[in-house]
Amino acid sequence: MRTPVLLPVLALAASLALAAPLSPARAGMPLNVGTFEPCGDKAQAVLADLKVDPADIRLVDYVTQYDARPNHRVIGYEAFVSFKSCPGNLVIDMNRDCHVRQVYTRGDCRVDGVPAH
Repeated sequence: MRTPVLLPVLALAASLALAAPLSPARAGMPLNVGTFEPCGDKAQAVLADLKVDPADIRLVDYVTQYDARPNHRVIGYEAFVSFKSCPGNLVIDMNRDCHVRQVYTRGDCRVDGVPAH
């Protein structure tokens, strides 16, 4: 019985993907800041632009926003960044194309140059 050629190729591709180094934008960020979310890369870029210390990030929760009409299409995403140093969040609000609509803080967290709500 012949082994299909495709299986070894797929195995090699999978092993290379798993062994790939983290992108420079991802280096130093906690694993939960991940690029697996639809706008995860954009959220990382915003955090880098704001010079947020990756060591201070406790958790990043991503929320998908849906249209309230019957079609329930995706209208945007939000990243809620929780910090170790303060109660509250940094919120990154993005449209469905990952363009940032607004960035603000909630609770007692403050980030230079970001309005507090």
